[in-house]
Amino acid sequence: MVIATILSPFLCLIVGEWCPDCIDTVPNIRRILEIESNTDIVEIDVGTREEWRNQDHPLRKHSIMPISEIPTVVKCQKEQNIKSLSTFSRTWTYDQIRRQLLTHLLQ
Repeated sequence: MVIATILSPFLCLIVGEWCPDCIDTVPNIRRILEIESNTDIVEIDVGTREEWRNQDHPLRKHSIMPISEIPTVVKCQKEQNIKSLSTFSRTWTYDQIRRQLLTHLLQ
């Protein structure tokens, strides 16, 4: 996995199609990001459940931004690769997700 030179900030939304938390929260995350963010959004799927459960999964082992939970949103920007990292629970309301995104990523 290669991290290219970052010319402008962008957000990575890291998900799994099979993940219950992703199924329940990602539509709200997408909607909030579209409304509140003027940054590009890159969506990354972690693969199958079996692939994600493997502790040697490339995203779990990544040297710059290891990911341990999904869904996760990462803000990447020039000079510092990661500004903030947020994970979300399927029990969260739209307002809780929005507050998390605004507090940690969209400021």
